[in-house]
Amino acid sequence: MTKISRLWLRCFATASLVVGSIFVVIAIGTALHTSHFIHHASHADGIVTKLTARNNDSGSIYYVPTFIFKTSTSQQISIDSDTGSNPSGFAVGEHVRVLFDPDEPQNARIATTAQLWLFSMIFGIIGVLLLPIGIFLLRQPQIATAPIPFWTSSKNV
Repeated sequence: MTKISRLWLRCFATASLVVGSIFVVIAIGTALHTSHFIHHASHADGIVTKLTARNNDSGSIYYVPTFIFKTSTSQQISIDSDTGSNPSGFAVGEHVRVLFDPDEPQNARIATTAQLWLFSMIFGIIGVLLLPIGIFLLRQPQIATAPIPFWTSSKNV
């Protein structure tokens, strides 16, 4: 294995550990936030009123549901979901269970796994995949001992 390939593998392993750790922390934080939201939320029945087509950065289309529900004070609230998909997971006119903050009813989500937990799941899966890759690579002596040019003197490289 050449010095350059050892160097790149060491940098990749270190980056995997750092990014994987950050992603796991983000996943845990968002999961705790979602769990707190679910525990303190009020429940309501809602209806999907429309599906809005949007483009992501790569130009693909996804559909975001808009839903309405009434609070316990009979205030009618209309919300565009934060999460969309293609194909849409909802149909116009579909009845959905809604969770909302009683103090701030504009903070509402459709009570499905994807709508509540998708962000945490994505970050958690990526983090859990990156961490063991970094650990495995850094346990290899030829990679772990590769000198990194800007950390060592030029005669060691």
